Order: sequence, then structure tokens, then C-alpha cells
Amino acid sequence: MPSFSILRTGLLLLGTLLLLSGLTGCSDPVSDDPDFIPGELLVTLTDPLETAQVRELTDEYEIELLEYFEYVHIVWVGVTPFTEEQWIETLEADDRVKRANKVRGNVTLRD
Repeated sequence: MPSFSILRTGLLLLGTLLLLSGLTGCSDPVSDDPDFIPGELLVTLTDPLETAQVRELTDEYEIELLEYFEYVHIVWVGVTPFTEEQWIETLEADDRVKRANKVRGNVTLRD
């Protein structure tokens, strides 16, 4: 049986970790917004671009081009999951991008 001192030290460390995680806002990113698809963004372009230009844009930022809907000037891209907010800010600073949004789980894309 562990001594009282070791048990008390373990409980103190566990309590400290729980307190720090609460103070820093650590939480499960999925539970914060369960409706969005992690790692996917829809990017609305300012002006229409050719497919090759869209490829240049995604290559420049090293993000994955999932689909380009040329007729509505929207690019569906893949980014590292749970970095969407940073990518939205970065992409919206680009003159070629009008806006970027998280992809909701209820979005249905049609051919």
C-alpha cells in the first residue's frame, strides 16, 4: 500500500493539472463546436480564378485543394484539424480571398 505522502503528492499534482487546464481554457475542440468538420474550410474568392491559379494559391499556403467550384468562386480546402481559426485569419488577409468559413457537418455538396 502506498504511503500517505506519495498518495498526497499524487493527488496534489493531479489537482494542479486539473486547475491549470481549467485556467488555460483547455478543452476538447470537438465538443466546443460539434457541427463543423475538422480540417475543412470553404474559401470564397474575391474574383474568379482559373483552376491553375487556385492550385497556386493552395500550393502557396501548403493546404490541400479538395475541390474548386469555379461557377461560384468557392474553394474547398483541407487544413490541419483544429487550426481552422488560424487559417481563416491567414486566408482572409489575402487579397484573392473574400472570406473563409468552417465547413458545417450538414453541408451537402451536389454535382
